Amino acid sequence: MKSLLKYFIKQITKTTLEISYFPRKYYNETDLLYNHNFYTDRLQQIIIINQWREYFLKLRQPLKLKDVSFKIFSGNGQDGILLYLLTILGIKHYTIIDIGCGNGINGNSANLIINHGFHGLLIDGDQASLDRGIEFYLKLALPSNNTPNFVNGILIKENVNSIISSSLCKDEVDVLSIDIDSIDLYILDSIFCTIPRIIVLEFNNAWGPTDSKSVPYHDGFTREWVDGLLYGGASLEAFNKILKAKGYWLIGCDPSGFDAYFIREGEDIFPEVSVQSCYEQSRAWQTTHAKLLHSRLNQKVWVDI
Repeated sequence: MKSLLKYFIKQITKTTLEISYFPRKYYNETDLLYNHNFYTDRLQQIIIINQWREYFLKLRQPLKLKDVSFKIFSGNGQDGILLYLLTILGIKHYTIIDIGCGNGINGNSANLIINHGFHGLLIDGDQASLDRGIEFYLKLALPSNNTPNFVNGILIKENVNSIISSSLCKDEVDVLSIDIDSIDLYILDSIFCTIPRIIVLEFNNAWGPTDSKSVPYHDGFTREWVDGLLYGGASLEAFNKILKAKGYWLIGCDPSGFDAYFIREGEDIFPEVSVQSCYEQSRAWQTTHAKLLHSRLNQKVWVDI
């Protein structure tokens, strides 16, 4: 009965979303604004949320992240995973901080802002990308009147808290997303002005599950691509170490093996998992890591964490 119900919930999620989500038709803001049915988005997600809640109330057991993954605006299923975590844990503040948001449309915050009334603090160092996002959201006319706050800034350890606190006066937020492909680990470790309940981050999956590595810290670090692999960011084991010290535990990765999810101690519905188990369940991560052996990425400067 338990396995049958789980299968049914997975099929409901997949079938509902296949109506319009999995074919990624909209690559520019104009198409998205004038050709996409946002009302259908919201309606479909209400159906999914109710199914998730029903399953959890009956069995008191969370689904695996890979079974709730879907993408509308995100790249690798983060939309579905974040919505599921918030459905089960509950939403307290309707607030997300998105560091490295790009244009704020194709990323981890857009679905929560557009379809679920979240207030967003979106930070990026590329003003041109931010301008695209600002124009998009002004034209979209969100029903909850929750147009996100876009902030242009190159984050370093010394300014990250002042940039966040000057735009967001909250001791706690529901979600923090970080993806800047550079000194991510140091920025994340430096944040103390607010406490996120859920953290989603992109890690460098060229490194394996036991490698605890990061690029060295210096202001103005610029990522590089070396033999198709990223010189930037940090390994998942490195992130796991610093976030455990801050009171978070790892609960899983998305199926593509790029993004990892952490929740704060006390939000104990989801069990802690190991970095090794995330690696074993992601063929994509294993494939990328295998390229490291024959790459010059090893010759770059890395710091042991």
